[in-house]
Amino acid sequence: MKPLSLPLVPYLLVAILGVHFYFQEALSDKLLTIAISLISLAYFSFKSIFYWSTLFWGIIFFCLGFCTAHIDQFLPDKHYSQLTTTGINQIEIELQQRLRENTRNHRFYADITAVNGKPAAGKILLHVKKDSNFVPFLLGDKLLVSAPLRPIPSPLNPKGFNYKAYLEQLSIFHQIQTSSNTIEFLGHSMKTLFQSKNLVLKKLDESRLNSSTIAILKTMLLGERSSLDAQTRDQYAKAGVVHLFAISGLHVGLLMLLFQWLLLPLRALPSGHLIHLIGVLILLWCYAFFVGATASVLRSVTLFSAYHLGVQSHRRLPTAYLVLLSMGILVFFHPRFILQIGFQMSYLTVFGILYLQPLMHYKWNFKPLQWIWNLTTVCLAAQIAVAPTSIYHFHQFPGLFLLTNWTILPFIGGFLYLGVGCILWLLFFPLPKIIITLLDWVVQKMNLFVSWVSHQEEFIFSSLVLDKLSLVLLYLILFCCIVGLHQKKMHWYLYAFCSLIILQMHLNTLTTDKEKKLWVTHSYGETIMVEKRGKSIIFHSNALLNEQHFIVRHFIRNFSHASWTTAPLFDGYAIDDQQLYIIGKDWPEELLLQENALILLKNNPTVNLERLIKKHSPKMVIIDGSITPYYIGRWTISLEKSKTPYHITSTMGAYALSSKTWSEGF
Repeated sequence: MKPLSLPLVPYLLVAILGVHFYFQEALSDKLLTIAISLISLAYFSFKSIFYWSTLFWGIIFFCLGFCTAHIDQFLPDKHYSQLTTTGINQIEIELQQRLRENTRNHRFYADITAVNGKPAAGKILLHVKKDSNFVPFLLGDKLLVSAPLRPIPSPLNPKGFNYKAYLEQLSIFHQIQTSSNTIEFLGHSMKTLFQSKNLVLKKLDESRLNSSTIAILKTMLLGERSSLDAQTRDQYAKAGVVHLFAISGLHVGLLMLLFQWLLLPLRALPSGHLIHLIGVLILLWCYAFFVGATASVLRSVTLFSAYHLGVQSHRRLPTAYLVLLSMGILVFFHPRFILQIGFQMSYLTVFGILYLQPLMHYKWNFKPLQWIWNLTTVCLAAQIAVAPTSIYHFHQFPGLFLLTNWTILPFIGGFLYLGVGCILWLLFFPLPKIIITLLDWVVQKMNLFVSWVSHQEEFIFSSLVLDKLSLVLLYLILFCCIVGLHQKKMHWYLYAFCSLIILQMHLNTLTTDKEKKLWVTHSYGETIMVEKRGKSIIFHSNALLNEQHFIVRHFIRNFSHASWTTAPLFDGYAIDDQQLYIIGKDWPEELLLQENALILLKNNPTVNLERLIKKHSPKMVIIDGSITPYYIGRWTISLEKSKTPYHITSTMGAYALSSKTWSEGF
């Protein structure tokens, strides 16, 4: 039975699209979602004699998805936001997940249990300043924090990673920034999962394994990605195997095979098949909650649970149908999952393997060659399916991903099983020296190989930029080609060709883009203005800039461009009929400025701002990252007192100016 012919498929699709529609802000994105829904319903409607009923129920399910997403936005009655004040609050929290620390703070996700003595609910991001008084916390620790709630900042430069939106997908809307001396320890959680995980982490830390081996085991098996340093993760990303660090389909699939083998004797009992099925599912879900029940783990365990139920029930339901069913279940209970990049890429990978890999199937008579070919086609299918999304979000493509997967994937199952065995052994006995030597050697060689691949810069295609329309058209072409190859019908190739023509026309409009933009960016301790003239990017600054500077790297990575260069920062710019004056330390105060102009303050100039405002009546005062907090606080009072509009890049982000023309400066 073909999965597309199953009766619930169109309704699952449009229900998921209804959830997607709710979260879209741009009108074009909403219209696109409606168009895809109508096309899907029309396709299924005209294949049935009851086409009007299909259309009717499709609209009902679309509205059901929309309502599900809307209801998910309601906060519980005891949500902390209804109990907190604008000042310092007494907040009781329970640590749920340790995050990778940065240069200044230890970071955690935590559940709020009480605010100012009243029971409360909700999640929070906790920053604890690094200092000599800090005592490492354990998962499940209960703390009393005296601090105000702070909003999570939006990205400060255009097209920057929106950490605020990412945390909102996890239902986290505020953060706490504090230090050790404002935290009171209330006790440890009595939850068995927390105690068990802390015990395993402690045993690993006390083992004689190399620190890099411990970090890899914690990441791959326990979901503790905070143990992994940023350099190692970046190298695995460039090598195309960063998916090893997310506990997802590969890990859960291997563990399911292990659980099936371990529980095989249960089949000898009366009703043994049912007991075996339930036992495997219980172990899978226990593991999911043990490692933190993150989105990637939940979607993988849900998917494999559906698959395992389908296989054991002998109903012969297509795997693709079970995958779509698991996706619908997850989106129904957690609508925000649909916004997560990991969620999207996981399901794209699975659908790519299910529909692309069979098209590459070829039967070899030599078994080792057949095995290598199967591995190659699976990797290719998965990479083709996720490549457009990966480029859209991360702007790079690992050219040597096949080489890395050929080398690592054949051994990853054995490595994971060995790691599971070592962790269980560590709970009771010290690891034998030969096992320690073997694990350390394997991790060392794996890291060395990945490091070598990541340094082959000519095979890492970076600064790739796709806009949303290009992304949709690429997937439309891919979809039409896949359906055409499976059904062997020419009209699908015609649809793919038409989509390709539209994509080419769209890309041509992008290459002939003559739009001009100018940003006053946020860069700590310096003033940098970025000008985009069509496909050229110009960085205006009096500092020495190169490709390693984060502002330069950010813009050339996130904006489609043909070339970039640097230019000196002038004292002013003419923008149409407006003037932008840049006032620094050496600015002569007696200079007359045009009224109603834009003023950019840089490098803490010794200027009487109140007198400047009274004399020149500026339209806007811009304060960039080169100004220290002391001056920002003092000047903000003056600006608010005089009711002069102002823009502070450290809190409001880069200031954008768009214009058809402006001079080189004066």
